[in-house]
Amino acid sequence: MRPGLRDQLISTPKLRGYKNKRKSDPAVAISVAALMRVSEETITPEVLVTQGMLRRGRRAKIVANGELTVKKNISGIAVSAGAKAKIEKAGGTVQ
Repeated sequence: MRPGLRDQLISTPKLRGYKNKRKSDPAVAISVAALMRVSEETITPEVLVTQGMLRRGRRAKIVANGELTVKKNISGIAVSAGAKAKIEKAGGTVQ
């Protein structure tokens, strides 16, 4: 190998190690109490985008923080087990 090419290879920084890259962005957590601010009875990802709670193209998951006193129907959104129990206790449904 010629000396100039060898020096160039030695001085080039190397990328070492293996790193897993995320395949998708993590879901945005939305509390059950935040659903009280939504005026519609049926909540979909599009409704959350129009309310400003979620950016377009992101995923959402409803978590069991707070209380829900109004009937809400959830469709197309991931829901934790505790949040599902609170939504159904208030008279709503999860699809």
